[in-house]
Amino acid sequence: MKLEKLSQEYLRQILLYDSDTGHFYWNIDKRPFVRKGDLAGFTERSGYRSIRISGVAYKAHRLAYLYVFGKWPIEVDHINCIKSDNRLCNLREATRSQNVSYAKSRSNTSGIRGVSWHNNAWRVRVQVNGKRIVIGSYVTLEAAERAAKDARLKLHGEFANECNNT
Repeated sequence: MKLEKLSQEYLRQILLYDSDTGHFYWNIDKRPFVRKGDLAGFTERSGYRSIRISGVAYKAHRLAYLYVFGKWPIEVDHINCIKSDNRLCNLREATRSQNVSYAKSRSNTSGIRGVSWHNNAWRVRVQVNGKRIVIGSYVTLEAAERAAKDARLKLHGEFANECNNT
């Protein structure tokens, strides 16, 4: 089944979703390996949970959204940044830009996302909708870190999560 073909109705026939734990359980027997009530899915190397349905591996957080809301999300954001935490209270629909607004930092000279050493000062840059915006230059690393956090909060609002910043 292609992603677009999998319906909420079919999903609810074959799986049960516990929104408090974020776990899916099989609602059918799939002999010889799976029994009704077994925990569904596996954890990928990336940390995301996936569930194989009709030969297609679906991300559990996307299935949770379909299961509860009856539609496929654009993207689903894990609020606490734990990729395997698929509790409903930890998931929210997001655009691509929002979802990557606090992606883990690539290596830089400061170890702080958006802060790097440039022309004898700590330069702060924040990315918004694919464009880098220079916030300013700072004498101390602490001032630059604070400016980066403040800028992300102002520009990304609720998606300015700081759990992956270093």
